[in-house]
Amino acid sequence: MITVLASISHKNIREGLQKTFSRTKAEFITCRRPYASIVKARQYTPDVIIIEILECTQDELSIIRLIRKHPEICHTPLLVFGPACSEQCRVGMEKMGVTTYVAAPISVKKILLAVQVVLRETMTTASKKKNGENPTQDVTAEMTAQLFDPQVLPTKKIALMVSHIDSLVAFPTTFASVLRLTEDNSSSASQLGRAIESDSSVAAEILRLANSVYYAARNRRIDSLRQAIVRIGFSQTKTAVLSMSVLKHFNSRSPSTGFSYREFWFHSLAVAIIAEKLAKKISGIRSDEAFALGLLHGLGALMMNEYLPTTFQKILDGATEEGSPFTYYQDSTMSVNHLDLLAYLFTIWKLPNSFSSAIRIFDRLHNTASDVQKNSLAVTISLAKSMAYGFDIGYTTDCSVHHFEYGLLHTFGIHKGITDTFIHTLYSELNLYNSIVNIDDRTYPRRNKPVHETEKISLLCCFSGEFMWSALYEYIRQSDRYSIRHCEDVQTLEQVLSEQDAEYIALFPAYTKDMKKQLQLCDARGVRGLVMDVSKTLRSIDFETCIIAEYPVDLRNVHMVLQALNMNSVSNDMSDRAIKYLLPLTKGPVTHEKRNALVVYRSTQGYTKLYHHIKRYDWPSFNKFIYGHKALQYAKDSSAKVTHYFLEWKAPFTECAESLQELKKHTGSQNAQYIVFYEGVGEESSQDLHLLSTISDITLVNLADESDCASLHTILS
Repeated sequence: MITVLASISHKNIREGLQKTFSRTKAEFITCRRPYASIVKARQYTPDVIIIEILECTQDELSIIRLIRKHPEICHTPLLVFGPACSEQCRVGMEKMGVTTYVAAPISVKKILLAVQVVLRETMTTASKKKNGENPTQDVTAEMTAQLFDPQVLPTKKIALMVSHIDSLVAFPTTFASVLRLTEDNSSSASQLGRAIESDSSVAAEILRLANSVYYAARNRRIDSLRQAIVRIGFSQTKTAVLSMSVLKHFNSRSPSTGFSYREFWFHSLAVAIIAEKLAKKISGIRSDEAFALGLLHGLGALMMNEYLPTTFQKILDGATEEGSPFTYYQDSTMSVNHLDLLAYLFTIWKLPNSFSSAIRIFDRLHNTASDVQKNSLAVTISLAKSMAYGFDIGYTTDCSVHHFEYGLLHTFGIHKGITDTFIHTLYSELNLYNSIVNIDDRTYPRRNKPVHETEKISLLCCFSGEFMWSALYEYIRQSDRYSIRHCEDVQTLEQVLSEQDAEYIALFPAYTKDMKKQLQLCDARGVRGLVMDVSKTLRSIDFETCIIAEYPVDLRNVHMVLQALNMNSVSNDMSDRAIKYLLPLTKGPVTHEKRNALVVYRSTQGYTKLYHHIKRYDWPSFNKFIYGHKALQYAKDSSAKVTHYFLEWKAPFTECAESLQELKKHTGSQNAQYIVFYEGVGEESSQDLHLLSTISDITLVNLADESDCASLHTILS
């Protein structure tokens, strides 16, 4: 089945494409906001993305850059249409990663032909694929309307969904039988063998596992379940049977737009394995019970996708359009969510009461140390879920994570991050379970295409010695798209920022004791950054260059935000809106509309000294570039008129002079004011300065001279 994702403002074109694709049975997903295409493309994994641009400006094209920066969607065919543009603009879009550009005049037929060329297959292929699928058994349109009706009580909505699902699917008896054995300390291998024998396919898989390379010894084959349990181990056999019975029973192979069964089950298995390990660190819960609930924790979303697809797709579309966590959006539109549904299903399926209690609240906890005593099983699942997302193992309806207090992490034995041994064991067990249930042929750790050092984002991870672990930091650390340096105190941060020509993005994944001082230093040096305001103490402080956000946050969106910051796009209107959409912002960077400035500098030290003079005035966040094509390209493409150019002068003279002449050629820069700044020069450079002063309409400012600085302040004020 072909899936097309479209961000189109032209109503006739959008509706025409929608009608055409619906006749071919292809999935046509629309985005009402341009930047929603980032989240939807990543969740729905379309075969082609169609984006309309209104004009060929940097502001419009920034979304394309962000899409092409994300590893999951960077190779998806991208069809862009818009006004007629120059050959130079077309070449520029091709370099950005645009597969095809369709220029005006635009028609539905013209776009369809371009889509067919991009995909190299006709839409009838999609129709044939669709016709071969098993239809789902959805509720009636009237019942769907009731689920979204605010006048209908939440309890009635739950009853409607539970009644419909329970009439179509039963819980696997093998799972229930084995789970009951976990509650009995006196249960034996023979009892477990009898429970397994009731499901011949599971029994055959247990024998196959016992004779596999993971467990076979001296090539001696075994053919009895009792021997298999002894060889594999009593506890390991139980968790293996739980996994087999659940995946065999619920693993529908019918395609579902926006919901990947493979990613869902990899994530569920990872949560189960991690929850089992965490449960061994605390008292009050059984490790195999934690494994079972970890495996089932997302089953409510799967049930809705399978048996309430219209309702599920409506929620998923709205959540990705709004950039909201799936559960939060579901609560706001239905007053209930898939976790409430699952809790009721657990009761009907006669699973332990602790499962129903934990599943209702695990995504709503404050995740403090006191929660471990009150809701130990729920906290264990919540932490395991965030850790699985942090290790980038699968996903469900989103990848939203919460913050966990250090006291809680300490309770689970997490003192200074996650050890390599823990991660290695997790990957090993995940690969073992995958060999049993055969989700797909992947292995962990994943082998991604290597990223060249020049393409990596230089990231400053700022924290103090008390920092333990966060899913956000782990997610970034697991990626190969970042070159990370750690700053544990203000002194280290100051030393790193003083290095010449260093371009960094700062990341504050959790609250630290030096956070405010570190933030002020980043702000003073013009370093862009992302700050997770766990303590909620930064709302009243204005920062020029840092974005303040709160948990929960979708980890996949963090990638896009860091890319946007790295593109010098905090002051770019479209990307600024995209950042606000991608993260739950408490406070974005301070924005101004009076002036639009561009700083072309040769060294971080030079920019920092200039910024010390600028920050006291009512100025916008600067677009700042090192000498080169980026500054010239911005001047040419920017839809906002540049009013002031600040250029740092350093030998050779010709480079600065040529940059000035090039900037002056652009129509948007002809009435701008040009300030060339420097800090003291030797006698050998005085002639170059004299030559610069002969260029008309520029102001020379020596930052080491008080009178020149006074002149600069006159300009700034």
